[in-house]
Amino acid sequence: MQNISFQRIIMFCVGAYFLTAFWAVIPIPIGLLTGNDANGILIKYRLSFFNSYLPGQLIPLFFVALFSIFSIKRFYIKSKNIDLKVVFFLSLYVFLNTIIQAGIDPNLIEYRFSSLIATLFPFFFFFIFMTIDINEKSLNIITKYLFIGIVIYAYYYFNSYTVLLEQFEGSLNNRLLGQRDVVLLNFGFLLLILKNYHSNYFLRFFGYCTAFLLLYILLIAQVRLGYLLLLSNLLGLGVYYRKYFLKIFLPILVLMVFLYIFYFRNAGDVYELMTDIAENNIEDSIMVQINFGIARFNTMVDSVLSIFSTNYIPNGSERVRFMIWDRILSSVLQSPLSMIFGSGELGVHSLKDSFLLNDDRGLYYATFWDVNTSESQFFDTLFRRGLIGLVFLYTIYFRFFYLLRYLISFDKKFKDFYLAFYVWFFGFFVTLIFLPVLRDRAFALFFFIAYAILSSRAYIIRQHDKL
Repeated sequence: MQNISFQRIIMFCVGAYFLTAFWAVIPIPIGLLTGNDANGILIKYRLSFFNSYLPGQLIPLFFVALFSIFSIKRFYIKSKNIDLKVVFFLSLYVFLNTIIQAGIDPNLIEYRFSSLIATLFPFFFFFIFMTIDINEKSLNIITKYLFIGIVIYAYYYFNSYTVLLEQFEGSLNNRLLGQRDVVLLNFGFLLLILKNYHSNYFLRFFGYCTAFLLLYILLIAQVRLGYLLLLSNLLGLGVYYRKYFLKIFLPILVLMVFLYIFYFRNAGDVYELMTDIAENNIEDSIMVQINFGIARFNTMVDSVLSIFSTNYIPNGSERVRFMIWDRILSSVLQSPLSMIFGSGELGVHSLKDSFLLNDDRGLYYATFWDVNTSESQFFDTLFRRGLIGLVFLYTIYFRFFYLLRYLISFDKKFKDFYLAFYVWFFGFFVTLIFLPVLRDRAFALFFFIAYAILSSRAYIIRQHDKL
């Protein structure tokens, strides 16, 4: 009877966490809405990624950890679980690597250990969630509260974005959305679209309307990563629904190619649109927003095509990323030890390096750019943990992907939940290339908790099949 009571308390707290799990992306204004600062320069205003934990996330998880102690025997029952071993050895490697390198080089030791704690924190809750039996009732609670949390957040974010859009009249050249935001917004969009609403037509209509709001933000927010994620969604759906590829996905792809050639390419250059708006005082409108979004998309296509040209010169964010990655590779390749083991949880800002960013097109002045972020999860992992860390990262990614494939096939009741993760994971790989997203605390926490839930659920399904 006590076990049942503890299980109910644990699942209540788990549900409370998933109500707030997506609030890793909190609309935080940076700067002023309108007007100038003391130097007469217009200050940009953007919805920013809140890279920290919230009390609404930590308090429920604290009680989950507390009451999970009474079901610790489940941890030993699952001790043969391969994901448990992978995360355990990763945790051990990160801990020992940091301790040993801190003993060799005590510089920045406080930051090194604070980074170690931030890294191990999501691993700790991975182990906690592995002690929970994710049966059908538990997974029902998780999916229900995750759905409610996404809906609440979607409407709050949409309201924040539209209010900011109205207040930023005539400043369409400012991107109002952070790149990290679109990662979770895209997952929310997929979960709402792919959810099995059964015969509840009101809930279906409500869910689709909410998904449309998120799609609206992704389309007009002028974030190129958001466009890449939407294209990745089509790829993921095409891979899963292979038998419908010729009937549905190929015609959509052909239509998109024709639209791009005959309409999107005529949207104009981003910088030309910015100049035109400034000189002619063009008022804000949906069509202007759409044109700006298409122009941003064109810059992404042009960047990809220009790579294959003989006179390729990266500009803007591409040049910044390539310059940062070059600095990281130069540092890592200085010795075999740094290449294999990395820096021992020191971030790239420990390089204390900068470079001159010059625009060959003459659209902005040359400036010095400090190397404060890796701009890539792969390069961040390589710098912090070396090639061994990259092996662990790829292992976790492909294990996550394998678990989704397995559960989609053998746990049909929650197929919609797994399918949303499956399609999202195609775009997540793209995100790992361009953003150090697993260094974002709340997102890493969500990722490893989801990993534990999927692994625990797959373990239970396998044990049931053996009976």
